[in-house]
Amino acid sequence: MDEPLVCCILPYHVPDYYQGAQTCFHSQTYQNKHLIWVDTSGSPRIPGLVRNNLIAGTPRDCLIAHWDHDDWSCPTRLAEQVAFIQSSGASIVGYRDMPFYDVRTQRVTFYRQPNQHYALGTSLMYWRSVWEQHPFIETLGDEDSKFEHAVGFDKVATESTLPGPRMVARIHAGNTSPKGGARYEKATPELHAAVISCLAPC
Repeated sequence: MDEPLVCCILPYHVPDYYQGAQTCFHSQTYQNKHLIWVDTSGSPRIPGLVRNNLIAGTPRDCLIAHWDHDDWSCPTRLAEQVAFIQSSGASIVGYRDMPFYDVRTQRVTFYRQPNQHYALGTSLMYWRSVWEQHPFIETLGDEDSKFEHAVGFDKVATESTLPGPRMVARIHAGNTSPKGGARYEKATPELHAAVISCLAPC
């Protein structure tokens, strides 16, 4: 199959994480990619509005990937997700589970989503044409799940981040949405060690 352009959307408001996000982007094995970023630290953060503004400037036939500044992606993430969205025929792909690292306590937890057709917002990849039909609702939060709901969960295909992990999310004081709850379980020692190893260069 061909290699469509993937536009990675990177809004950031914690400058300390921005360099790590850039490093993850440049380490991707997928070559036809473009990083689009904006510093939102000095303005009110309305995630849906920011995403809409950044995506509006992308080519119409590209894929959009969420590239949140405080999360880590393995070098093959883009290549694997492009192959997955092409083979599955889905409108949206992403990961249904993910390890989380709390920078304040150094604790690693693992999030499991029971809905096999719900992907975590930070991991989303989708065709720009899908966004054209369902732009993000410009609210203070939860814009990713509302986007998936608007598109239809039957058009969302998900994978696990394991083995790997393929992605790691950070918990910190500046998170856009709260973290924690019954779906977060203590990580195994093996996963904890793998997460620390992944984040060490960042």
